Amino acid sequence: MEEAIKQKSLAREEITETIEVTAVKTPFSDLDEDVQLAIYSAAEKKAVDIVALDLRKITSFAEFFVIASGTNQRQVQAISDEISEQLKKQLKKTAIRIEGYVG
Repeated sequence: MEEAIKQKSLAREEITETIEVTAVKTPFSDLDEDVQLAIYSAAEKKAVDIVALDLRKITSFAEFFVIASGTNQRQVQAISDEISEQLKKQLKKTAIRIEGYVG
C-alpha cells in the first residue's frame, strides 16, 4: 500500500493548456499618473532597464509592476527611497510592496 502512494505522488499531470503572452507597448503618456511618477523618479536616480508591466487584465492583486535595476545596493535603495518619497509627497500615496530593499 505504501508503494502505491509513493508512485501516485510522483506522477506528473500532463499540461495541455498553453498561455499566449503578447507584448504590447503602452505609450508613457497613457500610463497612470502614479506609474509615470515612479518611472520618472527611478530615472532621476539613474536606474537602468526600467520596465512597467501592466497587470490589470491578468491579476487582481496588482495593477502595475515597475521593475528597475541599479548598479549596486546603495543605488537600488536610493531609487526605492526616491520613488516612495515622491509618491508620498506629490500624490499622497504609498507603495504597497517594495522588493530588493534592506532597511
